[in-house]
Amino acid sequence: MTNRLPFGVMIKIVSNALDSANISSLKAMELTGSQSFILNWLCEHRDSRICQRDIEQRFNLRHPTVCGILRRLEKNDFIEICPDEEDRRQKLILVKEKALIEKQQIDSILLSNEDAILEGLSEQEQEALLSALEKIVSNIKNPCCSQGGTASRNHNCIKEVNE
Repeated sequence: MTNRLPFGVMIKIVSNALDSANISSLKAMELTGSQSFILNWLCEHRDSRICQRDIEQRFNLRHPTVCGILRRLEKNDFIEICPDEEDRRQKLILVKEKALIEKQQIDSILLSNEDAILEGLSEQEQEALLSALEKIVSNIKNPCCSQGGTASRNHNCIKEVNE
């Protein structure tokens, strides 16, 4: 038997380590790691019409999670949420001045984390890691794979048949 931890456990350990690194740096700005990722993305796309669904899709988050994150960002005066005049069912996310002021510090923290993640990895290893992580996300998001099927290389689901 191997002493290696399961992949899911290792991914969770990495996630926890990133959260811990972010907590001390972001706490002074009243931000969590998830809030900082989203706020940074919102600042970078502030000239676009961004609604909640865009955030859900970009970050692979569920509606209630995004609602909570946006509510806290609005409460802390980073964003404004307002109805879309063109589609009243949608709410637009507008970046406020406070977010733009804090963006440089957020960028610095995120870049520092990125450097720590990739430290000691060659370009080839970085590309392999990114490719593997993208495949993992795809595998997890593929609903038929979680129902006993397996995904082929082109991500079509092949149901295993037990005869």
